[in-house]
Amino acid sequence: MPRDPRRPLSILIAALGGQGGGVLTEWIVGAADHAGHAVQSTSIPGVAQRTGATTYYIEIAPEPRMAGAPDPVFSLYATPGDVDVIIASEWLEAGRTLEMMCETDLRQDGSYPLVHFVQDIGRAPEKVAENY
Repeated sequence: MPRDPRRPLSILIAALGGQGGGVLTEWIVGAADHAGHAVQSTSIPGVAQRTGATTYYIEIAPEPRMAGAPDPVFSLYATPGDVDVIIASEWLEAGRTLEMMCETDLRQDGSYPLVHFVQDIGRAPEKVAENY
């Protein structure tokens, strides 16, 4: 079943303290806002040894804002089976986040979420490119 195009794009970022999760969230929110989309982000702090990374959750409206249109209602946190993109700063956190967000390994529409592993978020792009 294809993704409902009226549903907001949902992005979940998992990063430990100092790994740039907050900075990446601000960049994504700023880019969506600059493009004219309604956007919201929230964060839930984690304790690395117990509950894992701090998670940053972003929802972006699929269409740019229309003058006079009501503001969309966004969720305050990610729900299993409803995340479109998962970004993690470490392999362990990627696995932990997938386990938490993908109860049945699939989203509600029957597809897998896009998972991206981000290493060295805060480094200059040319330095990161040297690692790949």
